[in-house]
Amino acid sequence: MNPQILSESNLIQSAFTLLDQCFPVEEGAHFVTDFPIWKSLPRRNLALFGAVEDSPSPKVVSTTGARICSVKSLEPGVTWKLGMIGAVATDSEFRAQGHATQTVRAALEWCESHGVDATLLWGSEHEFYSRLGFSLQGEQILLPLQEFDFQVDPSHLHQFKFQRGFQSRIFESAAQRSQGAVLQPEDHIWWNDHQSVDWFTVTGVVPTDFAYLGIGRGMDLKNVIHEWGGSRKVLSLMLSSLAKTHPGLLLLLHPLHLEEWNWTTRVPAKPQKLALVKQNHPFAPIAMDRLWVWGLDAV
Repeated sequence: MNPQILSESNLIQSAFTLLDQCFPVEEGAHFVTDFPIWKSLPRRNLALFGAVEDSPSPKVVSTTGARICSVKSLEPGVTWKLGMIGAVATDSEFRAQGHATQTVRAALEWCESHGVDATLLWGSEHEFYSRLGFSLQGEQILLPLQEFDFQVDPSHLHQFKFQRGFQSRIFESAAQRSQGAVLQPEDHIWWNDHQSVDWFTVTGVVPTDFAYLGIGRGMDLKNVIHEWGGSRKVLSLMLSSLAKTHPGLLLLLHPLHLEEWNWTTRVPAKPQKLALVKQNHPFAPIAMDRLWVWGLDAV
């Protein structure tokens, strides 16, 4: 069963069924509820690979997804072309037969054929991925909101309008961020389709007084603020207020964001690794200490 790009709707749906079986999802939800980008197939920069068992009827028994995108570095003016791998799953009856290795390798080769500088993925099977050339790289901080000092007085938030729910302005603001994946107009569809993300916005009288944040996404980002942006003052007010009302929420950010946004922490901010990474240019690797991807960038 050589891996193939899944293009027929019945095979794509078979892969979705397999992903539901292999990944923990909340009751009534599906894998693509948390990762609706896969519902936008077919797309030029997106591919879902599968090993297909043909008898008695076509069934995907192993799958791996890949996305190609430009990612803006924390270093101003620097952009990389990256591959991102996700949706890796194999039917329990077909494991230990090499299918996962073959589908991940097919996705890697597809990314490399598009000229990516590096490929990223998120997974707990570090030994498996290390055999394919991946290693833990990059930096991120994940701390409870109560451990931050956002350098503002949250009582001033009453001057602004607080709203809950996704709105187009969130996507428009995210598309203007100076770091992370470069968003295309067509990405608005799957951003809007994130049913498991809790969106909040704050707006003021002045048009530039706008900030947003996204909390949670299924099981892997539960209670994590992984999307945020807008006006520094308004966002800081928003986070400072949430730190008092919801102190258990976690904020995900890069160590360099602390200085950029003029925030400090009350405890040492010990960086964790950002992702599993396979560099494609070992003699000119991308600067991993300047790489940042937001929560919804990952597939």
